Amino acid sequence: MMRKEYLKITVLWDIILDMVPGFEKIKEWAAYHHECLDGSGYPFGKTDEELSFEARLLAVSDIFAALIEDRPYRPGMKRKQVEAILKDKAKKKHLDRMIVESFLDNYKELERCKEKLQLRTA
Repeated sequence: MMRKEYLKITVLWDIILDMVPGFEKIKEWAAYHHECLDGSGYPFGKTDEELSFEARLLAVSDIFAALIEDRPYRPGMKRKQVEAILKDKAKKKHLDRMIVESFLDNYKELERCKEKLQLRTA
């Protein structure tokens, strides 16, 4: 998908979740999960001061899942690749360093969760 299409989807989710009473915080997390701490993300260009812990957590979760999961166009990446990508994104201030470190410290457990989920959906 092109960045423009991701932008449309993100804005669409923002609109949809805005219609659900009580989902104000969840809407924020979903809307901001493509934002970067340095302000280079999208669709709103938020910076670290504007991003909640939950939005930062969802950003790392989304990228982590995208990297380790099999995709129609490629198999899930190996641990060393995933670690290198996440560390690079943290170094560039795209992702929260402490959350990335926590994911990497718990990599095996997160991988087991992924495998259990795959068994349930197979």
